[in-house]
Amino acid sequence: MVNNKQWLHVKGIRKAISRWWERINGITNDFVKQVSRKIVKISKRFGYDTIILEDLNGLKEEQAKLRKSWRERFTFFAYRKLQSWIEWQAKKECLAIIYVNPTNTSKTCPKCKSLNTELEGIHDE
Repeated sequence: MVNNKQWLHVKGIRKAISRWWERINGITNDFVKQVSRKIVKISKRFGYDTIILEDLNGLKEEQAKLRKSWRERFTFFAYRKLQSWIEWQAKKECLAIIYVNPTNTSKTCPKCKSLNTELEGIHDE
């Protein structure tokens, strides 16, 4: 029987994986910092004093219900990290943060209130 986890005992492979993980983490951190700054900057430019975010408690459980192709799309995005940076940037600029229930927020257009029919059936296998 071949042990598929032999690479775990090779120091060079573990170090290479660690370096790549650090690089990916750095790229992710830079991205969420830039995006959070832009969100706060745009909010201030339009004269808003509040930023509304979805309450992401239970997100992992909901993603588990999605079909595989949709689950894969959400795998690497750092939602919590982005929210934390938006909160921090907003606090620096004296903007309030409000959390809302995420039910149907991705299906309903915030401008015209119409439903997006493309997202129907994403829970189907």
